[in-house]
Amino acid sequence: MHVMGGGDVGGAKTQIMNTVTGLNRNNDVMLISFRAGPFADEARERGIDVRVIERHNPFRAARTMRDLVDAFKPDIIHCHGGRANLMGAMVRRSRHVPIVTTVHSDYRLDYLAVRSSSTRSARRMPSRCAFSTSISRSQTVWRARSSSAALTRSAL
Repeated sequence: MHVMGGGDVGGAKTQIMNTVTGLNRNNDVMLISFRAGPFADEARERGIDVRVIERHNPFRAARTMRDLVDAFKPDIIHCHGGRANLMGAMVRRSRHVPIVTTVHSDYRLDYLAVRSSSTRSARRMPSRCAFSTSISRSQTVWRARSSSAALTRSAL
């Protein structure tokens, strides 16, 4: 199960789309998006099972995501982005599914140094975190513990 905000563009969009498309060849994949639009539409066109959760209340969104987790029974939940990290952290507490997050960019540059609850929750998630090559080189990573951080390449 992959979870993302839905407004992803550029390298993040390409990496997520390539990952779910590749995984979908031999696995059951569900993509949860918190926004309807071109990203979700393109994933559907590629044959991905896409579920859109358009809830502004994070507690209602988490409840809907828990229902999807219960129905789909994923082996792992892979989160992409701040909102997905927040939802992953909320769902993990009650569903005990391993969570992985990929940091696609430096949140301090994306959000003009405003720390949101979703980025703080991702820092505290007792799970695995992967950083793209460019982020790892920037030395602006969230002071991740070496046991929980990994460098990955954006290719299958």
